[in-house]
Amino acid sequence: MAVSGYCNYPLEAQNKIKIGGFSTINIEKVVSLRPDFVLATGGVQEAVVEELERLGLTVIALNAKSIEEVFENIRLVGKAVGQLEAARELTTKLEQRTKAVTDKAKDLPDSQRPRVFYEVQDEPLMTAGPGTFIDDLIHLAGGVNIASDAAAKYPVYNLETLIERNPEVIIISVGHGSIAASVEAVKSRKRWQIIDAVKNNRVYGINA
Repeated sequence: MAVSGYCNYPLEAQNKIKIGGFSTINIEKVVSLRPDFVLATGGVQEAVVEELERLGLTVIALNAKSIEEVFENIRLVGKAVGQLEAARELTTKLEQRTKAVTDKAKDLPDSQRPRVFYEVQDEPLMTAGPGTFIDDLIHLAGGVNIASDAAAKYPVYNLETLIERNPEVIIISVGHGSIAASVEAVKSRKRWQIIDAVKNNRVYGINA
């Protein structure tokens, strides 16, 4: 029925009614659409969830802290929309792919585990810290999240700290536009050229 301005997958999502940004939801517009239920992110959108529930809407708040909880959320949404079997089939495939990666990475010595920085957004620079499924994914894939000791789940990250911790791999979330162009933009940022990941061309973009 409606999506946030960040929802661009599948392609059909781009043609849906927009109800605001990730944390700037137009609550009046949501209410006017009279949805059967609203999917939201717990924690980050907690205030929005509480307001929508106060207004009488049914809200399913998803707040995965691990890859296993991501799978649980997929099944939960599948059940909510009457597609539980399809959701189970999808999670089975994802679990198999995850196991294929973790089986290769689980015995890596610390010396072979690369330092990883995951960029959630660039302005302000934000990353994924402890208690997030992204942190869990980095660990399962054999990396070391340089922000695993952050004080928040999604902290604003200081450039000086980023340079000091010198990640060997940088992964960026690309919500709009070309992945290749987004990667090049990161590599051209002022002072980022001294970071190992940029020097060694190990900056990767993913649709998120």
